[in-house]
Amino acid sequence: MPGAAATESPKRKKPIRIGIIGAGNIAVNGHWPRIRDDHRVAVTAVCRRNPQLLNAAKAATGAANAYTDWRKLLDAGDVDAVIVSTPHHLHKDPVIESLQRGLDVLVEKPLALTAHDAKQMVNAAHASTGKLMVAYSRRSSPDWQLAQKMVSDGRIGAVRQISMVAFADFGVVWDANAAARTAMFGKLENPEFFHDIIKPGNWYSDADQAGGGFFVGMATHYIDTMLWLGQAAPTSVSCFSGSNSASPDGTMSAHAVLSNGVLLTITFTDGVRAKPANGFGSAASLTVIGDEGVLFTDEGGLFSDRSGLRIVVSGIEQQVTANAKDTGATQMFIDLIAADGPNPAPADDCYWTVALTEAAYLSAQQRRVIDIPQHHDA
Repeated sequence: MPGAAATESPKRKKPIRIGIIGAGNIAVNGHWPRIRDDHRVAVTAVCRRNPQLLNAAKAATGAANAYTDWRKLLDAGDVDAVIVSTPHHLHKDPVIESLQRGLDVLVEKPLALTAHDAKQMVNAAHASTGKLMVAYSRRSSPDWQLAQKMVSDGRIGAVRQISMVAFADFGVVWDANAAARTAMFGKLENPEFFHDIIKPGNWYSDADQAGGGFFVGMATHYIDTMLWLGQAAPTSVSCFSGSNSASPDGTMSAHAVLSNGVLLTITFTDGVRAKPANGFGSAASLTVIGDEGVLFTDEGGLFSDRSGLRIVVSGIEQQVTANAKDTGATQMFIDLIAADGPNPAPADDCYWTVALTEAAYLSAQQRRVIDIPQHHDA
């Protein structure tokens, strides 16, 4: 398992110098706490467009250098790797330029908002000595890793269908009722992380910057997971959308076919506050149907009182557990670059998540099946 037995690479300087491009809440309250005690790395530079917020990020991380322009951060030449945590529509340029300079890159999900941009980033990674990883958190989850291994090992036979139902109550972002937002935040262990992200007027609530609503922001995790389990590229998708919440996406239901014949179905509903889950956040139930068995996962006990991973083969049900700690995507990135570990979320894989998401939006808009090209010209 990535991160479990990683050792330092003798080729690396100690510590690896990391720059954060887009040093907002996701970076400072999400990525930074995961690595601040790791002796293999040191955050030496941060970048944020707002000077006042930049100073706060510098103080929080202890970085020696701070910039309002990411190009100046790269030009300074004092980093070995970067974490790109900018708004979605601003991922491409810093990722590509960092890779062109031979730096290792961890980019927040989604990789990009269009297949064209994502392919350019993939090409840059292929041409670089640096490594490019996408921060999909479920790829670092021991339970999801176990589910993927069981499927790839053939525990349920050849996969025929993968279906997922996911709920979120992030629709509160677009709710003008301050009392409702306060009530939601009060249920969180770390409300400061969400307060600056999940609020009206933030880039996350701007469909142009975010690339849509929370289908692109949150359902991307689930689409990536399903493609990871399906082990093939999507070839076509049909998607329907509703408008049951203030979120631009409301409810979206996508049906996709993979190149190996596997059928994917995902229904993502945002703004659901009376959902069978625990308060603010998101949760999902997934079913993988094979020709010899079925695998179930249920985050938070959505549809039963048993959360976790179950497998049914020949009519016999077994509850399984990974018995391991989730190290997080950031820590897996450090293992990747410091110990030459495996890349758990390479851009080549995550390209297809972008392609499927983009095609799903187009299908919902045009009310037709959208074919997904298997080869894109960058």
